[in-house]
Amino acid sequence: MHSDGLDVLNAFPNPNLYPNPDPDPNPHPEPNPDPNPHQVLNAFSFTCGAGVAALAGGARSVTNLDFSESALATGRLNAAANGLPADRFGTLCADALPALRQYAGLPVAQDRRRQRGGGGRGARAGGRGARGGAADGGRARPAKVSARQFDVCVLDPPTWATTSYGAVDLVRDYQSLFKPCVLATRPGGTVLATNHVSAVDMEEWMGQLERCALKAGRPVSHMQVLPPEADFPSPDGRHPLKMVLVSL
Repeated sequence: MHSDGLDVLNAFPNPNLYPNPDPDPNPHPEPNPDPNPHQVLNAFSFTCGAGVAALAGGARSVTNLDFSESALATGRLNAAANGLPADRFGTLCADALPALRQYAGLPVAQDRRRQRGGGGRGARAGGRGARGGAADGGRARPAKVSARQFDVCVLDPPTWATTSYGAVDLVRDYQSLFKPCVLATRPGGTVLATNHVSAVDMEEWMGQLERCALKAGRPVSHMQVLPPEADFPSPDGRHPLKMVLVSL
């Protein structure tokens, strides 16, 4: 399959194959004054579409974080199919909740109420909806990463998932994901945040992001809405897919 100039495999065994967020190619983005290639974290990466695009677009390196090893394996094949260097295309198979907190230098604690839940409700903390964790059959895996910061963090979480480290809830608690991404982003860096819940209002969600960053001691300098392409239609103009570039 060929998409936006990239070769993408379409033979992933999970039938619940979700497309990666795809912004309008002409959203009138503001110029980036930083000529240096970026180090990118692609959280909840699934088959690494955003990571492949980032490396193909000139990133110095990409770290793809996902709970599903089979999804990451497909992502590595996607990178190879586009001739991208394997030594700059990293993959980390781990529960994203503790991994993000460790990247941010925050403490990690298991949620004892969920320790027997495995991937939880057919969803997973590595990707969207029911795309993998339960299919891979593993319990939530503790992160084994050191604190570090990236120039760009892509945060594309599932609408709902549970693990022994907590829950992904984009309606009630997006902040628990956004805060560690903010802290794992260098000053002057950017977080690309997405929300796939149709009931979430764009303006309210952006306000939550701004307040969360301020409370974390990393105030937002600018926010830019990226409109989705026609692949994500909305009869009333309230697109379920919402994407915001948050400059810190």
